[in-house]
Amino acid sequence: MQKNKTPDFMKRILIISQLQFQKHPIFIRPVFLLSLGVVFSLFSFSSCSQSHLSDEIVEAEELLWSAPDSCLAFLEGLDYSTLSEYDSCVCALQREHALFKVQYGLEDDSHVMALKDYFEAQGDHRYAGEACYIVGRNLVLQQNLPMATFYQKAAEEHLLNAERVPAQLLGLVYLGLGNCAEYERLFEIANAYYERALPYFHQSADSLYIGCTFRNLCNTIPMNDSSEVLKLIDSALLYLSSPRYETHWIDAAITKHSYIEKDSTSSVHYFHLLCDTLGQVSYAANLCEFYLADGNITMAAYYLALSELDTINSIWSKEHYLFNKARYYHEIGRKDSAYFILRDLHLWQTEEIEASAHTRAYMVEQRYDAERERSEKLQA
Repeated sequence: MQKNKTPDFMKRILIISQLQFQKHPIFIRPVFLLSLGVVFSLFSFSSCSQSHLSDEIVEAEELLWSAPDSCLAFLEGLDYSTLSEYDSCVCALQREHALFKVQYGLEDDSHVMALKDYFEAQGDHRYAGEACYIVGRNLVLQQNLPMATFYQKAAEEHLLNAERVPAQLLGLVYLGLGNCAEYERLFEIANAYYERALPYFHQSADSLYIGCTFRNLCNTIPMNDSSEVLKLIDSALLYLSSPRYETHWIDAAITKHSYIEKDSTSSVHYFHLLCDTLGQVSYAANLCEFYLADGNITMAAYYLALSELDTINSIWSKEHYLFNKARYYHEIGRKDSAYFILRDLHLWQTEEIEASAHTRAYMVEQRYDAERERSEKLQA
């Protein structure tokens, strides 16, 4: 634990408070922050542990895991002038996490990294782990797999050394690690992480995450094991049957249709529902691909333009967009343009593979650790 905080570090926390809670007056003055630095140097870490959180912070944290939108509304109504520095930072982290869960991504002015540094300086594994998880999960969405794996493993290390960790949080960490392994085609490792996440989601009774984990497990099992795959898909559909999870239910239904029918045509109406009705532009690439194969150039051009909106943060979307664009140019007779697009796509994919090579080696090493752990459990 760092007992002496510098004025610059205090100013960072002040900036966080000003930006994150603009509706309220500045709840921590610079002089007060400096005095807190002296106070924290005199008291042990136990004085700011989770057990000493105010009742308001505990209530907000309970809402975070079940109703993040309600958590945001609750945080906006708090009087932050009455909170300590530690409680104020916990509030800021809760707000960042709630916004992430609601919007499924971090805002551009996010200060999660500054909060991570603060809690690590305090020696607080619980909230340092949560901050690492948020950063890592956001990097998973951006397909920045090397850094995503690094922060997710850092989150796991923090949380396993903490007390009173929410079960959902640990499950989400393993779900994110499974996503990284699946994107790297390391299906055995992904399967191990998904299996590790399930008990935590069952413990916290999170139907959404249980269903999504079952759906993800389908991608990590050999397709020749048809009985096991269909069993997992049916379990996913069962847990995602609530109207609140419509998008995820349709995604699982697409997996089942494409597996049974062996043909994407049976899933086209689902893609239209997700893309046109629910606004999920990530499925525009699937529709563009279908209409290119069907010879409908007009519809293919429309969904090609729409799929470009999803290429900012997702490597998968960028690859499919460029490939579909090359196919489209070939269909309309612009074969030279199609060639140059495919050439650039090949060069870009080669760079991405080289950039993530050390991530694959790291996750293979983790697989052997997981296998060793399983064998020890069997022996026990």
